Amino acid sequence: GSHAGTPVELRVWRDGRDLTITVTPEASGFAGSGATAGSATTGHIGVQLASPTRGPVERVGLVSSVGQSFTGFGRTVALSVSALGQIFSAHGLSQYFHDLTNSKAATQSEHSNIRIQSIYGAVRTGVQGAQSGAAGLIEVLISINIFVGMINLLPMLPLDGGHVVVAVYERIRSRRGRMYHADVRKLAPVAYVFVVFLGAIVLSAFYLDITHPLANPFH
Repeated sequence: GSHAGTPVELRVWRDGRDLTITVTPEASGFAGSGATAGSATTGHIGVQLASPTRGPVERVGLVSSVGQSFTGFGRTVALSVSALGQIFSAHGLSQYFHDLTNSKAATQSEHSNIRIQSIYGAVRTGVQGAQSGAAGLIEVLISINIFVGMINLLPMLPLDGGHVVVAVYERIRSRRGRMYHADVRKLAPVAYVFVVFLGAIVLSAFYLDITHPLANPFH
């Protein structure tokens, strides 16, 4: 507009907060279309839209991309482990229960970066990623695969992580020429409780994703 060199206030939504910032448009160096000498110079400000988890697009070579892929994978795994620790901690579960029983808390959690999502919420986020571009959709699919893989490695039956723990225990108890076989039926009550717990998490997450969907992370 015609505010070149004049500070103006803008309202922006950042990290779940409504902020008011002051910017000064820079003169474009030419008048607007149809302007005459002495008319106001057009002012411009720069705005970049990007995912909170991605910076600007950077083009790298084939060799560099291989190294960066391992770095990115490690970073995503580390973030997944951190998210799991926060979600299933005493504080995380308490906050999750509070979101289920308090509509105001659930509304506030809509802008949270860490909250359990059901398949409904994951599909919704995938659509938002696709709308932001192919890179956004790929990012969502990679995150889902890694996170599901991390969940599957939890040391609880019937997950694969539980079978790994049983297999390691059997190997430790085995002796030369005599394999030890653990009676996994004794773990059935624990497995049943865990399955019920996961079922409750899935159903409640589905409810929250419908009534209080998470904010678009690509805006």
